[in-house]
Amino acid sequence: MTQPVSLISRVSTARLDPADRVAAWEEYNRRALVGLKCSPYAEQGLLATQTNVRFGALRMADIAGNEHVIERTSAACRALPKDSVFASLVLSGEAVFYHGRGCLTLGAGELVVYDTRRSYLFGFAAPMRQLLVDIPRELFAEVPSPAKFDAD
Repeated sequence: MTQPVSLISRVSTARLDPADRVAAWEEYNRRALVGLKCSPYAEQGLLATQTNVRFGALRMADIAGNEHVIERTSAACRALPKDSVFASLVLSGEAVFYHGRGCLTLGAGELVVYDTRRSYLFGFAAPMRQLLVDIPRELFAEVPSPAKFDAD
């Protein structure tokens, strides 16, 4: 049976005063997705949009923006816990993903899967767009590893 898709929320910083954009973006993400810190790097400040939808137990965010960095610090992981795995597909632009074990450079069409219980930094040096799938840990744990799939 197919799960219905339902719109949860949508936000844009475009009509906000540039001085208020980062705080509004951080608050929106805290409520809709995950607690994080945002640092814009464009002269006009943060220009970003996000649309969140639900597919059964999964949530998906379509995120677009200009040059910025988001960071989920260890302090945020403790203060604003989230027990999910994120799968982020870069649709346009290039990204740098830093985590405790190293740094990845991602381009359009590349995917990174990461644990929201651990700190990370996602940076974009040019306009970007990504699709992020929020997978509750209990669902992620149910997915068999490739070695467990039956080849028949």
